[in-house]
Amino acid sequence: SSTQSSIGIGDLSILGQYLLIADQRNALNISGGIKLPIGKVNHRDPSSIFLSPDMQSGSGSFDYFARASYNRVGFLLPFLSANVSAVYRKNGINNSFGSTDTFDGRRFAFGDNAIFNLGFRYLIDFKKGFLIPDLALQYRWGGPNREEQTIAPNSGGHWLSVPLGFSYDIDGSKSIRLYGELPVYQKLDGLQITTNFVAGVQLSYLFKKKNSQNIIEF
Repeated sequence: SSTQSSIGIGDLSILGQYLLIADQRNALNISGGIKLPIGKVNHRDPSSIFLSPDMQSGSGSFDYFARASYNRVGFLLPFLSANVSAVYRKNGINNSFGSTDTFDGRRFAFGDNAIFNLGFRYLIDFKKGFLIPDLALQYRWGGPNREEQTIAPNSGGHWLSVPLGFSYDIDGSKSIRLYGELPVYQKLDGLQITTNFVAGVQLSYLFKKKNSQNIIEF
């Protein structure tokens, strides 16, 4: 019978990527990074009670992640590409969640995560750009959260979903993408709140140096 909300800038992720294989049809890369805890972690409700950790803008912890991805262009059809990727995220500990002037806070850590994704994209030539529908199958495992070195019973589980989207790419440098994610199967440990639908808009712009293959993407 009540609602909660919070808004703010999240944590900062820094990623490095190395391309192992790159030719006209295949691309294999590995990447790794760190998440810096710059987001706000003291959001409160109108009664000045701390919101739960998953309602905070930041995590208050240094987290680490690794990723491997393989992409194949011309998979079965000339303009169809397939991608397989795996991501693992190791989450650190926030040693002072809920701290106040009179309370040092408690130790809290989100559970580690692993995500496996199989996706397909199709390129359609359209006027000055390309229309690109995409469809994928994604499995995510979430480990249990930890509070004061104890496993939180109502956390962790398994999620199977279908991400899908539609992009318009303009001259290879600018693009806009509408996307959503539909749940197929969820098995959660204990009593939890989870999403039943995800929707969003993604804007991208590529800065490419002349006579160079170095690209910065936003």
